[in-house]
Amino acid sequence: MCQGHSVYTRQASEKDLEAIARVLVDTWRSTFRGLLSDDFLDGMSYEHQRERHARTMAGPRTAYFAAVDSRTDEVIGFANGGPNRHSDYPYSGELYAIYIREEYQRRGIGKSLFCALARRLVETGFSSMLVWVLVDNPNRRFYERIGGVPVGERPIKLGPATVTEAALVWSDLMSTLGSCCTFGSSDVAWKADPRS
Repeated sequence: MCQGHSVYTRQASEKDLEAIARVLVDTWRSTFRGLLSDDFLDGMSYEHQRERHARTMAGPRTAYFAAVDSRTDEVIGFANGGPNRHSDYPYSGELYAIYIREEYQRRGIGKSLFCALARRLVETGFSSMLVWVLVDNPNRRFYERIGGVPVGERPIKLGPATVTEAALVWSDLMSTLGSCCTFGSSDVAWKADPRS
């Protein structure tokens, strides 16, 4: 890890599932409060998300990466992805999620996670990638800034609300890696899992 870096990105494993669940639930509550109902957000469960991500992590060709605060060894963000789950969109890979605790956002961590995941997908044979993001998500611009191109929208039901998701794509992941995934200006380092 480079000197002065306080956050590093590494491959995640089953031992990170509890932390991943907490990041997801806490981030939904801080990001979507006022956009989704309080009952829906307050009803989200760490245990349910842990079980859900355990199933996803066990899936074929699925990748998980964690962002870790090196001062506390706490997982403060994660990204996951794998095969595209939406047959009506002809892209081989899918970015399932990137979530980062609110106090760590806008420090280059999201880009580091995105690039680690995109690189792994390319290495495992995926040539393109899709992501679904709520249209009203204030972080949607992040995906657009790193080259995501809108290709469609769909309504989804979250609790009592029906909201709209937008699909953004990177049709050439190899080019994306070359054009936006450089790490020289980030305050985030990459390293292998120090516990392995």
